Amino acid sequence: MPLPSSTSDFAFDPKWLVIGFALGALAMVLAFDLKIGAAVASAFALIGLFYLWVRLRFAPPPGEPASERDAMIQRFDRLREQRRLAAERESDSAAQPGPRAGE
Repeated sequence: MPLPSSTSDFAFDPKWLVIGFALGALAMVLAFDLKIGAAVASAFALIGLFYLWVRLRFAPPPGEPASERDAMIQRFDRLREQRRLAAERESDSAAQPGPRAGE
């Protein structure tokens, strides 16, 4: 079974688990003390903004593969298709009778 692509939306991505636990911890801290909860919430907001900045800053340009792995997969698929077309051309030319030497 092939691995999912890095661009696919995988519902059980570990980042969602981490985000869920972070929000749960924030809720527990907010229930304990609002001032500490506000400080934790602002820290989470700063971390989120930094993540968003890094994600947008280093995102590939439109039309580019999302990762080196995706680029290699695209290249492999393109080469496989070219080989298949070349094999078809060879089999078509081999199936056609060529001119005889005596004619």
